[in-house]
Amino acid sequence: MTALILLGAIIIVVLIFHRPLTRIFRLITFGLSIFTNGQSRIINLLTRSVKIIDSTYDDGRQDLPLRIFRSAAKREESPAVILYHGASPKGIEHPAMNLLARNLVQLGFTVYFPRLPQLNNMKFSPETYPRMKRIFHQISTLPEVDAHRIIVAGMSFAGGMAVKLATEKNIRPAGVISFGSYFDLEATTEFFFTGRDNFGDTNVDITPHEYTKAVWFWNYLDHLELPFDLQPVRRAIGHFIRDERQRLEESYLACSPDQRSFLKKIFDPREPYAIEYFHSLRPIIESLSQQLSPRYFYQDVQVPIFIIHGVRDNMIPYTQSLALTDALETTGLQHYPFLMRLYAHSESEKSSPAEFINEVKALYRLLKNLLLLIDRNEH
Repeated sequence: MTALILLGAIIIVVLIFHRPLTRIFRLITFGLSIFTNGQSRIINLLTRSVKIIDSTYDDGRQDLPLRIFRSAAKREESPAVILYHGASPKGIEHPAMNLLARNLVQLGFTVYFPRLPQLNNMKFSPETYPRMKRIFHQISTLPEVDAHRIIVAGMSFAGGMAVKLATEKNIRPAGVISFGSYFDLEATTEFFFTGRDNFGDTNVDITPHEYTKAVWFWNYLDHLELPFDLQPVRRAIGHFIRDERQRLEESYLACSPDQRSFLKKIFDPREPYAIEYFHSLRPIIESLSQQLSPRYFYQDVQVPIFIIHGVRDNMIPYTQSLALTDALETTGLQHYPFLMRLYAHSESEKSSPAEFINEVKALYRLLKNLLLLIDRNEH
């Protein structure tokens, strides 16, 4: 027992004072924490203390919440990650996003996690993009941030817009992470209805998540011509996507038979007749897609892109990231794709020990490239 304690003490000392080994240790613990959803007590004991600060950023019209994650140890300047959440009522309270932010601190980053109000309200609004630009400029001028070592990370719906940030001449992050996002927004939203998407010989045909189609109607209900009052329907959809089941049941019972029939088309992920509504609004979807889809601006990307997607994702199909990877290969730009075979959209799933080890190793290689990129930008 004494020998084991001594060996453990030697290992800890080596890790503390040998930077390459420290980095390897942090990369491994990052992967293990992510794939155990932060539930590993051993990993939690080995990680550094994280300080969380609830602050604000200037939206131009009002101050909006900004959550900052940093090491409890004092550091005057450090590389940063700006973490943009996707379309979710949880926003900056999303457990998986907070876990990711904590783990990025273990890699030496300070993480800035702003609330994006349209996405927090699950709205696919082009207004979100200029807000993301404004946030980047504000954070890049903070005295504690090394402006040359900022990583932009866009999750889900924010991922495509994060890639667009990499095309701006006056915005030069060190790199961009697109996590579980789209290449073509129009094709992605059609997947919400059909569960089908493809890239080359790779085809996806699955039951889409019940949340996705409901979010589409939440965005575009007012554009539809329907023979009944939309207010009760809108109220029910809102309760559904916020997972307020008791209030949903009450709202549903208060609806007319026609309203209930319409809601069933929305809430059933395999209901085929709802696709007619998507087709009726196709020009609106095309316009938004042209503004926000990497399909239309990938040639102008100026910084390395890290593309991460869960193969089991039933919200945005991983074929979208295959298409983005293929497009970037034609440009010669540095890009690092990683398909997470044990992940869905934002959560890990059970796996065999061999699958788990292979996934952690692949994530290790990706993160190593990310840290090397940060090192090259260090001044």
